[in-house]
Amino acid sequence: MQDDVTTRNRPAPVRPLAASTPTLLRTALGASLRRRRDEQGLRIVDVAERANLSVAYVSEVERGRKEPSSEVVSAMCDALGAPLAEVLREVVDALEREAARARLAELRDQARRDGRAPLRVLDLTARDEARADVRGDALPRVRSHTRFSGLALAA
Repeated sequence: MQDDVTTRNRPAPVRPLAASTPTLLRTALGASLRRRRDEQGLRIVDVAERANLSVAYVSEVERGRKEPSSEVVSAMCDALGAPLAEVLREVVDALEREAARARLAELRDQARRDGRAPLRVLDLTARDEARADVRGDALPRVRSHTRFSGLALAA
């Protein structure tokens, strides 16, 4: 048995993630709750006290490590002064946008394999802001039949 420093400190081999590994619900929910807490300038301790939860548990929920019950989610939303329906809507929107982005990436890759013109994913929600910064219509033509949740493929 070889027991030297190089053997013990060797990093474990890294396995590549699947190309379409979806975000878990608990991860999206935790990110939404953390963003709201940060926007309000609150500490984890503040939310934990208001929600009558442990600091460690609130931290794990925010990092997407724990799958919170509906009662916990409701308590955290109350502690943040955020309507539960609004938080859940935000989470659903984030998950839908991610699914749309993955689908558009699939379509773009398919177009490349078929030898069609190069395509890129365009975020249509930012289109008006970009247009305000640029004179004329400098944005690419959008193929309307490939729109998904505010995203589109552009030539």
